[in-house]
Amino acid sequence: RKTGESAKESEAPKVAVAPDLSEEVRRHFNLALFYQEEKNFPLARRAYEKVVQMWPLYAEAHNNLGVVYKELGLYDKAVTELKKALALNSRYPRAYHNLGVIYQIKGDWTQAIRNYELALSLDHNHLSTYNNLGLVYRSQKRPHEAREVLEKALAINSAFAQTHYNLALVLEEIVELDRARFHLQKFVDLSGEENQTLVEKVRAHLQ
Repeated sequence: RKTGESAKESEAPKVAVAPDLSEEVRRHFNLALFYQEEKNFPLARRAYEKVVQMWPLYAEAHNNLGVVYKELGLYDKAVTELKKALALNSRYPRAYHNLGVIYQIKGDWTQAIRNYELALSLDHNHLSTYNNLGLVYRSQKRPHEAREVLEKALAINSAFAQTHYNLALVLEEIVELDRARFHLQKFVDLSGEENQTLVEKVRAHLQ
């Protein structure tokens, strides 16, 4: 997982297809999952498109295809697939989260917030959604709301380095410098070998 300001990560399930589906659908879905996890998005796209063609009522396949379209930069197609997933299952927090990601990338803050809030109404412990919502609020110059949701994210997982970094940026903006330094140091301590370029910049900033 990358560390830094951006947290526009989509989510797809890492589970096999339900056993009541046909063997052919199951095979294509599992193949698509494999390609997606290997970040071979063109082949994942082809496999998921085959799944939704054979089984158009499968919400998870539409969700995953939406995520793949996002990775390929096909944002309008991604929105269409995610809305299909939600039409099939209106209580699908991952699909709302993923829609929020697309709107966040497009700079549509209103729709991003709406979909992140819908995701959180269904899953109160969704770390990525809190993190992304905090970034949206920060982009909107709403630092106090950003702080609130990022602190909720840390309450869920205090070992997530990215959240400490994002919260530190917000705290610097509202001139709570001691707290900002605390979270920047936590970011450095928790980052391990990941994103060493940013870690070195933060170390220099702390000095």
